[in-house]
Order: sequence, then structure tokens, then C-alpha cells
Amino acid sequence: MFIRRVDIKNYRGIKNLTWVIPKDQNFICMIGPGDSAKSSILEAVYLALCERWSLSLSDTDFFDANIEEPIVIRVALTELSDDIITHQALGLELSGIADDGCLLHDPEAGAEVCIVIQLKIDADLEPHWSAYREGGKEPFTRVGSGIRGKLAAFKVDERIDNHLRWSKSSALARMTEAKHGTSGTLAAAARASRVAVAGALSPELRELTDSIQAKLHEMGSGSFVDLQPGLDTSVPSSGGLLSLFEGKVPLTNFGLGSRRLAGISTQQLAYYAKTVLMIDEVEYGLEPHRLVHLLGRLRNSSSAAQAFVTTHSPVAVEQLNAEDFAVIRSSYGDVKIKMLRDYPAIQALLRSRPSAFLARKVVLAEGRTEYGLLLGLLDDWNSKQAVGGAPSSSALGVAVADGVGGVQAAQRAQSLIELGYEVVLFIDNDDRGADKEIQDAASLGCEVVRWSLGNATENQLMETLDAAGLSSLIELAVDTRSGRATVCQDIDSFWENGKLEDLDVGRWVESGAMTIEEARSLICKSAIKRKWFKGIDYGKKLASWVIANPEFLTGSQFAKVLEELRQAIYTTGSSTAGKTSEA
Repeated sequence: MFIRRVDIKNYRGIKNLTWVIPKDQNFICMIGPGDSAKSSILEAVYLALCERWSLSLSDTDFFDANIEEPIVIRVALTELSDDIITHQALGLELSGIADDGCLLHDPEAGAEVCIVIQLKIDADLEPHWSAYREGGKEPFTRVGSGIRGKLAAFKVDERIDNHLRWSKSSALARMTEAKHGTSGTLAAAARASRVAVAGALSPELRELTDSIQAKLHEMGSGSFVDLQPGLDTSVPSSGGLLSLFEGKVPLTNFGLGSRRLAGISTQQLAYYAKTVLMIDEVEYGLEPHRLVHLLGRLRNSSSAAQAFVTTHSPVAVEQLNAEDFAVIRSSYGDVKIKMLRDYPAIQALLRSRPSAFLARKVVLAEGRTEYGLLLGLLDDWNSKQAVGGAPSSSALGVAVADGVGGVQAAQRAQSLIELGYEVVLFIDNDDRGADKEIQDAASLGCEVVRWSLGNATENQLMETLDAAGLSSLIELAVDTRSGRATVCQDIDSFWENGKLEDLDVGRWVESGAMTIEEARSLICKSAIKRKWFKGIDYGKKLASWVIANPEFLTGSQFAKVLEELRQAIYTTGSSTAGKTSEA
């Protein structure tokens, strides 16, 4: 079974969503800021496909708590098993789905055969499952819990402990029923367990727990060596007395990560067909190494037809490929989902700065100098935000990334905006070859912050400084260039009138060797050509110098551009989007 399309209306934070899933998308990691409806999407799909006959619902499950508009969830399924296709009721309700995701009333040539499961909930809060047909009229054919159970869809959630016990609706009970018949094996084992649990276990239950233990090792929890059924006296219900134990300890006493892995393993084993697996916050309770292993297993699973996960973890993002991600954005309940695989311009950014894809707003600095400068400035700006009781850039969901050059930075900005991110582009103004891409990004809503026309960072800074400021900046270069002799050589190589005796710019000007304008040009050329501040660490040192020497910069164009950049970072919403600044 394969999910090809999801339609959701009026469920929780979702007013409207239509999501067409590519044919070959077996694994999907959903990313997006908080309240973008990731969890609600998974829950909606699960409710439509689960085998439960009743749901715990309230008025607040309706979008904006408006019960006048029904909740409607539709899930189009392809690659159906034979028992679904030949089912007495559903076999007559088959539809078609075109390559572009368009639903068809009947299967047609060139389209995939599908069935669309619809869950509808009206103001009476009663759930109604049916087989939807595009262009058809209600009432549609009812789909009962028995046939939904054959769909083999399950979600890992807070009820995971239930699947570690032989309770009525658990995965362990399903496994036992499928292989050995619950009414005999389970009842006898539960009855005998009250007398002597360890000695009364049937060979069939031992065989089941051996298979679960092997599956657990496969999923990345390899610490279990003595998995067996046991009597869990913490559960008052007689139906839930028999539970999985590791030695003498019930699995429900283990950590959350181990319990989640055990629940996933038992649920996958419980279904005779390949499953559709849904995991909200896949990293929850797992150490990084176990998370990495689990993601690898899910991406290449032989027991899952599809796996849908959500994450807020940079570890998860950096382990996956661009084609694995679906980016979720919501605007007043209108939810959009776009596949990252359709945006090749930013796949390199995924490798270098995975956490940027978990942000609301991304600030792209043109190169390593600007990136380091911005990182250093953010430390200072965030400290001042805290003093004033205002949120930090991180709290506002802002991430900073290296744009790797003017054209690439602008192209990445365009792709990020199309995916729904707010983007600020902090970029030099000396490369006319990047102007078109920058303007295109601005037209899409990117806020562009640039130096004065013709200036790179070094040019903008140097034209601001007087002799004392230039001399102070040279002292910083002495540090980044590992000594005065190196800096002297750098400057002398561009000075055509002999050899300078010292690094005091004031004396250069006073002696008549050069004007202050010539000094600025000479130092700027040396800084650019000899890469005084080229690199992230050197950019950070430049930021520290800027912060420590406000007297050289107050009122300057350099300071005005940095203030504009600060405002762009800490301003929420999109009121400044699309503005292009050339100071």
C-alpha cells in the first residue's frame, strides 16, 4: 500500500491542504517551524486509516473551533493488496489517480488504481469512514474497522506502551492472533502466568518474543538479551497483565527511546503486509547514534511500504538526503507542502547548514567573511536583546548560513523563499554579475541588505575610518596575519613609493607620504588581496573589533547598514520583505 494523495479540510490548524506525493517517495521527513501543522497532518492520516471504531474528539478539533464546517480527511491509496481489491465492498469502489495527482471517478488507462478513504466528522462528533469517489455523491460506501485494519497503517505516539502488552488492541495481541489464535494461546498463558510465569510460557509465545528481540536489534536497540513475556502487576486490567519483559524488568519501565523502538518493532511484525509507518518527532527519546541508525533503517526498510516522520533535530536533517524532505508551511490554515528534491539550488546548503532548514527565517551571508562577521555581531546583538527582555535571534527562529558567493547566495535565497522561508540576503555590492539574481530574489520577497554601490565589506569599512581607526584595524590584521612583518610586507607590496617604516597611518599622512584617501585605498587593497579577514574565524574577529571600537564607526554608512541588517533579523513577519537596500 502506498499513500499518493492527502486532502484535509477543517482539522485542527488546517483549514485546507492538498498534498500530492510523488510515486517513488517511500520515505518522507516533514520539516517546518512550530505550528506549521506537521503533527496534525500525521494524526489526520492516521485517523483516516486506523482500525479504531470510535475517536476521542471535541469542538477544538475543528479549525478555529467552527463546528459548522465538517472535518474531511481523504487519503488516496495505491499499490493495493489483493484482499483490498477483491473485497466485497471496496472492490466496487476503486478509483483512479493520474500522475499529477488528479483523482478520477474510475480507473482509467494510464492512471494508477486507487481507493480513497474518507473520514468525515460533523458537529455531532461522530466519525464516518467511507470510500470516496471523485464526482460521486454522498453517502459513499461505508468502510468498517475490519477492512481498515488490513490497510496496515500505524503511528508511533504516546500510546506506545499499549503495544508492549498483550492487551485487546495491541500489536502483540494481533501477532498472537495471526499466528496462534488469541483465544487459546493467550488466555492459557495469561492464566498460567498467575501461577508460574516463567515456567508456563508456551513455545509459540517464546517464538514470538525471539522474533521481537531480533527485530529490536535490527531497529537499533541491541541491549535486549532475555526478552520474554511476564506478569505486569502494575496493570489492573486482566487483559493487559501479560507484557514484554527483559529478564525481570517490564519493557514499560525502560527509557522512552527503547520503548518507542520496541513499539515500532512489534507493530511492524504484527502486520502481514508492508506497513505505512508514521512517527511524530522521530528523535524523541533517542540518542544521536540510535536516531541515525533508525533513520537508516526506515529509509531502506523491507517491512514498510512508506514511512512518514517529522523532526526538529539537526542531527536527523544532516543524516538525510535532500529528496527525503517535505517542507511544511501554514498561513492562516492554508497549508502548503513542497518537496525539497524539486529545488536543486539549495541541496548543498542542506549539507553545510542543515539547521537552517528548521528555521522560520534564514539569513544568507554572501561569503565566509560576511558569515563570520554576522555570527560575531549576533552574539553581541543577542546579549543586548536579553538585557532588554527581548527574544534572541534563535528564539525568533532565525538561522544564519554561508551563501558561498553572490550568485549562489541569491539563487539559494530564491529557492528558500519558494519553499516558504523568510530570507534576508546580506551581500556585497561590488559584483554586477549577481545583480539579476539578487533582483529576482527581491521580487519574490527576499529582503536584501547591501553595502554602498561598488563596495565589498572591506571597502565599506575602510572608507569610514580616520587615521586612528585605520591604524587600529591594522593591529587586528597583525593578529590575523600572524605578525607585524607579514602585514608590513602585505602593505609594501602595494606601495609604489618605497618602503613604509611603520604601521602608524597618522605618521604616514603627517609626513606627507600619502593622503588619508590614499591610505584607505592602500590598506583596503592589502586587506582584500592578502585576505586579512577572509574566513569565518577572521570574520568573527572583525566583528569583535567593530563591537569594541564604536568611536570609529558611529554615524557611518557602515554602521547604518549593520543596523539595517539587525532590524531585518529581529523584525518578525514580512513587512520588510522584498526590500532591496543599496546604502
